Amino acid sequence: MALLATIAIASAVPLWTLTFPPLTDLPQHVHLTAVTRDLLFGGGSPHYELRPANFGYLCWYSLAGLIALLTGPLIAVKLLLSASALALPLSVAAVCRALGRGNMPAFAALGLAWHPLLYLGFAQFVAAVPIAFFAVAALLRGTRRWGGRADRRWAAVLGALALALHPLAGLLYGAVWLTRLRRAGWRSALLTGVPAGLTGLLWLSISDAGQDWWATLLDSSVETVFHDAPAALGSAHEWLADILKGTQDSQRFAAWCLLLIVGFALGRSPRRPGLTLVGIGLLSLFLLAPMARGWVWPIAPRFLLLGSLLLITVLPFPDGRWSRRALVLAHGVVAVVAIVQTVMEFEDFERETGDFADVVDCVPEGSRIASWMPETGSDNVRFWPFTHFGGFVQAERGGSVAFSFASHPSAPVQWRSDPPAVPSNGFKPHRTEPVRALAPFDVVLLRGEDARLDDSDNFHQLCAGDEWSVWQPAGDDRPGGGGDSVRAEQTAGLHPGDANPFDGTKTPLLESRGVIGGADGTRRRPREAVSHVSRAVGRMDSRERPAKSRVIPCPPEQPMTRVMRDELLEVAANLLERDGLPRLARAVRAALSELSPTERHGTAMAVLASIAGGVLDDTLVQRLVEFAQTPEERLLVGEVSAGGPTRIAAVTRLAETIAQGEGQATAASSPAETS
Repeated sequence: MALLATIAIASAVPLWTLTFPPLTDLPQHVHLTAVTRDLLFGGGSPHYELRPANFGYLCWYSLAGLIALLTGPLIAVKLLLSASALALPLSVAAVCRALGRGNMPAFAALGLAWHPLLYLGFAQFVAAVPIAFFAVAALLRGTRRWGGRADRRWAAVLGALALALHPLAGLLYGAVWLTRLRRAGWRSALLTGVPAGLTGLLWLSISDAGQDWWATLLDSSVETVFHDAPAALGSAHEWLADILKGTQDSQRFAAWCLLLIVGFALGRSPRRPGLTLVGIGLLSLFLLAPMARGWVWPIAPRFLLLGSLLLITVLPFPDGRWSRRALVLAHGVVAVVAIVQTVMEFEDFERETGDFADVVDCVPEGSRIASWMPETGSDNVRFWPFTHFGGFVQAERGGSVAFSFASHPSAPVQWRSDPPAVPSNGFKPHRTEPVRALAPFDVVLLRGEDARLDDSDNFHQLCAGDEWSVWQPAGDDRPGGGGDSVRAEQTAGLHPGDANPFDGTKTPLLESRGVIGGADGTRRRPREAVSHVSRAVGRMDSRERPAKSRVIPCPPEQPMTRVMRDELLEVAANLLERDGLPRLARAVRAALSELSPTERHGTAMAVLASIAGGVLDDTLVQRLVEFAQTPEERLLVGEVSAGGPTRIAAVTRLAETIAQGEGQATAASSPAETS
């Protein structure tokens, strides 16, 4: 047990080797921790207010906020994440002991200590998983004939807490509880099951997240993304162990799987059909459940992690003294290698963060902060670690930050008034016009170079380092001025009672017809599920002024702009045919065909249109791959072929690159064309 605990403690070391770890959502958790601390224990916030109905997340952030009174929000969140990383293998060991197997099989769980769901920063889910396993261990002990009442009480409390923190962790506890009904008497069953059941009903009935989940479950129009079984199986290792750039994660995962096979070959099955059935069922949900539904992403990979950890407790393990020790030592070596490699890559990432800490100090206190990140990726770790770095600034300097998780239904806080006009998960600089988009904010945090800010008379630089800079939009005295008038101008074209398209609610990777696809290339989910194209065309058909159609002008070279343009022209042609003007309709369709002069360009535009419509057509993707010509395009083809959770993003970038290149070539060949 001492060796297991030592390695488990060491698994949290990467979080402490640098100031700002590259966990994608970590800045948002630090930001919300600071806001919760101020609302509960400080002087409040002019921008945010508590949302007590989300009691599960509020418990986590309240604890983090309490710790933050002594340590600051960043250290507080690190401490809670470290506790979760430490508790994961220990909770699996608790289940193994409850099954009479000792601690040794739990060493296999060390190989999953650093999984992508932790790296992405899903803090509440990461905390709920070990709590659910501790609850299962107490349930297994308490439902034996000689089980104690204290175990049953612990099972009830921990099971309810796991469900409050994350419903999928509560699902694990509930599934195991069902398998114990025959062994437990009705009193034990009620004591261990009713609290979790009531917590689930309370979550569904009063929390914003639960009500939103229940509403989307019954609404067939909500965008849902599935992966087919071959693609899901091919990406399984990525969702269990792949967090670093390069091949070291895949090599370690292969070694870990080999050790499981050796244990299976040398050991004996513990014959626990109930837990085995639950584990297999969870793995099946990885293949059957959606990858994303509505604003929730990812869904299926969470079942993969839960099922893998549960099956570790029932997989065969050698009985021989030396074979057991050798296998335990091998699992420990794989875990230590993973920790060392992660520390090394995190230290390299710290060099990528550069002078971020120095630049933070020049942000005026209480500012409305926007993050403008042309470069969100990293050379050392996967996903998008710089996306939410503005959250660190807000936690240190106060004020507000956009994009903020306060826009999510699950957050423990919410905006006091409508949030700023920010696309989901922040601005996309290559698709958004900065002058108008950034005007409502007091300061803009920029990573990398962006000539559109430097060359514009609408921004001036407050301070700059090697990697980071802080800019201030031109306008009234700031902080606190200039934004309201611009924001009023942004929404002035809306009719009374219209849904405000700038509510900033998170959208998944793929969008459906209930999601606005703005002509500026951004995509936002309105409060009412309406189609941007149909609303705009409806107003055009009503002879209303174009300004009221909410079709935002944008440079024509943007690929998503051309997708919107093509859709509008097709609908316009249909309207002309309906109104008895077939010649004009044919002219519009002829112009539409001329806008896609090459098969290469047309394929790229078709892929972008399919992504905007919520369907990824593999046949179109294969044709797109064949059209790759430049080194940049071939590099993106490699990312597309690798599959995994970033495949959709790679396909989008490849299609946009090809479409932009062809669009510029077309513009160069037709200089006389103007619009």
